[in-house]
Amino acid sequence: MATFSSTPIVIDGKGHLLGRLASIISKQILSGQKIVVVRCEEINISGSFFRNKLRYHNFLHKRHIVNPKKSGPFHHRAPSKILYRAIRGMTPHKSARGAAALERLKLFEGVPPPYDKKKRMVVPEALRVLRLKPGRKYCTVKRLSHEVGWGYKDVVDRLEEKRKIKAQAFHERKLAAIKLRQKATAEVAPRFPQLAELGNGLGAPEAISIRPRPREKEFSPIIRFYSFTLTCPSLLPPFLLPSPFPAMPSDSSRQENGSPAHSRSPSPSPNDKVTLRALVSTKDAGVIIGKAGKNVADLREQTGVKAGVSKVIPGVHERVLTVQGSVEAVAKAYNHIISQLVASAPSSPISPSSPSLHTSIRLLISHNLMGTIIGRNGLKIKAIQDGSGTRMVASKEMLPQSTERIVEVQGTPEAIGRAVEEIGKCLLEDWERGQGTVLFHPGTNGDRAGNRRTHGYSSSYTGSRRGNGDANSRTQSSPPPGSPNAHSPISSPPAANLRTQNISIPSDMVGCIIGRSGTKITEIRRLSGSKISIAKAPHDETGERMFTIVGTPEANEKALFLLYNQLESEKERRVGREAQQQADQD
Repeated sequence: MATFSSTPIVIDGKGHLLGRLASIISKQILSGQKIVVVRCEEINISGSFFRNKLRYHNFLHKRHIVNPKKSGPFHHRAPSKILYRAIRGMTPHKSARGAAALERLKLFEGVPPPYDKKKRMVVPEALRVLRLKPGRKYCTVKRLSHEVGWGYKDVVDRLEEKRKIKAQAFHERKLAAIKLRQKATAEVAPRFPQLAELGNGLGAPEAISIRPRPREKEFSPIIRFYSFTLTCPSLLPPFLLPSPFPAMPSDSSRQENGSPAHSRSPSPSPNDKVTLRALVSTKDAGVIIGKAGKNVADLREQTGVKAGVSKVIPGVHERVLTVQGSVEAVAKAYNHIISQLVASAPSSPISPSSPSLHTSIRLLISHNLMGTIIGRNGLKIKAIQDGSGTRMVASKEMLPQSTERIVEVQGTPEAIGRAVEEIGKCLLEDWERGQGTVLFHPGTNGDRAGNRRTHGYSSSYTGSRRGNGDANSRTQSSPPPGSPNAHSPISSPPAANLRTQNISIPSDMVGCIIGRSGTKITEIRRLSGSKISIAKAPHDETGERMFTIVGTPEANEKALFLLYNQLESEKERRVGREAQQQADQD
């Protein structure tokens, strides 16, 4: 019972199958969970409308055999009562336990207050688009209820239209308020120095200090409602399944060297402090820490930074190095660390070590901050390479279950230190965009970070990581472009387990699924793990375009769910906009 929340869970009934939704809800209310279902009129029933209408009329003619003309069960026509009867039939409603369970259930047509301002969930196990084979017929409870005597269809439709108009107006006001806040911040920002001087004169600088406070950002609005997992505890409600991201260490967990380990990026602040993470091998991590932590302690003392390495995970050969401090101190620390790694590398008699050895470091940079480092048309990253004498390679894809990408910096320790300093300045200038970054933790799945595809912004290529060219040297850097292992594919499921599904999407809705520059479809592909291809032209006279989804059954279900959510949100947005335009004309 402790697994469930005392607050009711609000489920949006639109697009769910009646029987599947009823069975899931009955299990949850029997377990003690309070549940509210809104928009019951939009629930679907498998089968054609004509077939379901015949079945319901047959149900309406049921009578008691002792007095068939005057006695018989009372047949509810309202959609909420139809769902209630289905749920009641799946619970022991005549027992005290079943009666108490039904008291924890509330069902409504439309979305009445106060549930119109609360978060609504979906149940993936009951969604029609996931559980009903494409092409199968279905109908809505609203139409069936209206045909058999429910008289409030028009009333509910009218109230829902008003609710959507209000929701759209609220959304527009919220966007306008955000724009005004951003404009005010931009206008007040140049006056920060004068305000600080005035505060110092009054003896209370903190009383009038003005600093824009960044809003908390979620990784993705889809992730907030994301409900797919196949390894979840059976006690959790299916609409409250864990996030696809793995459970990260809590704030109480500590790294090996004593510094705290966080799941999300530490909140940066404009106080000349920057946090820079790097991916290192387990062997290199041992060199960085040193015997009894001597090397990392000396690093902290000499540079004044906070430095630490993540804990060892069995079977994982990579660890995360975290360095925090001023930009100059962080650059000096990385210069010191790389010099230690080069010095510890064994030199062969054929190619002895030299003071100008080339090496590399793999920095972990937030996806939102990559544009700041790369710059328009790659000008910024080229300037950093030319100024520092390094070669930088940025990965195209985010690391597994995170929003970080790898930037590999290749060159001498001194050159890498200069490049790190420039990168730190870029991160500090645009620190607000790094809020809410989901940090990469090695070992969260089977993919290795080093196998991600990369895209270089320089045609030159540096040789081995330590520069000695020996086959027995330490860890090698990524192979040059064109070599057989230059683009090692991520581990994929066997071809025998792949399934292909086709769905048709109206042509006017394809743009909202693809998103600007393909951002939305790319995110859906990444989150689901399926390959999604889109036909360039409609496949028939209806004007619909074919989406082909290839992947495991679980991945395809995730992709369908995400596509369905995107379509529903776009439809509601368009309905609200049209209603608003009509209201303005009136």
